[in-house]
Amino acid sequence: MQFQVGAAFQVEAGQVRPGWKVNDCDLVLEYWVKDLESLKSLASDPEWIQTALEPGNDWFDMSGPTIRIGYDTTYLEHGEIVNVAGRKRRSRVTASFD
Repeated sequence: MQFQVGAAFQVEAGQVRPGWKVNDCDLVLEYWVKDLESLKSLASDPEWIQTALEPGNDWFDMSGPTIRIGYDTTYLEHGEIVNVAGRKRRSRVTASFD
């Protein structure tokens, strides 16, 4: 039987915040892309698909992962303050799969 990280922390998370659910997985893939088109390109890339679906690669269940898409705004980049009044805005889309 495999050790399930999520199951190990579910009891503790429930004590901190009743109702919180810890994901039932041991791995989350996270991609940072500039926009949703880049995410679509990644998900349809033949090389990525072949690698993810290669026989013996049971580390990632492609049959129906949960996908979370968010929006990230950077405020400090390479030691410089960005995204404040009078400065160019930078942002990116994030997607997590589990």
